[in-house]
Amino acid sequence: MSRKARNILFIMYDQLRFDYLSCAGHPWLETPNMDALARRAVTFRQAYAPVPYCYPTRVATMWGQDPDRSGVFVKEGLGGLRGEPAMDRLFKQAGYATHGAGKIFHGAPPDAS
Repeated sequence: MSRKARNILFIMYDQLRFDYLSCAGHPWLETPNMDALARRAVTFRQAYAPVPYCYPTRVATMWGQDPDRSGVFVKEGLGGLRGEPAMDRLFKQAGYATHGAGKIFHGAPPDAS
C-alpha cells in the first residue's frame, strides 16, 4: 500500500516576538488566519534562534546547521554551505514540488550546486 506524501507548509517569521499571535497569548493582536493554521499544525512553543538576528538564523534553519558551521554571521555573508543541499533542495529531490517566498536568499544560485 503506497502512502500519499503530505503537504508541508513551512513558515518562518522574521523579527516577531514569541507571543505576537493571538493563538500564542497576545492580549489584543488578532491573527485569525495564523491562528487557524496553528490549530491544524505543529507549533513550537519553546524554540530558540541560533543567533539574535535574522539572516544567519534563516541559513541555519534551511541547512540544519549552526551558523558557526556555515560561516554566516552577517547579512552580507555568502549564505549556506557550498556543496551541501538546503532543505528546499532535499524536498525537491524527494519528489516534492517546492516554492519559496520572502527572504529566501540563502545560498548559491541554482546552477552552482
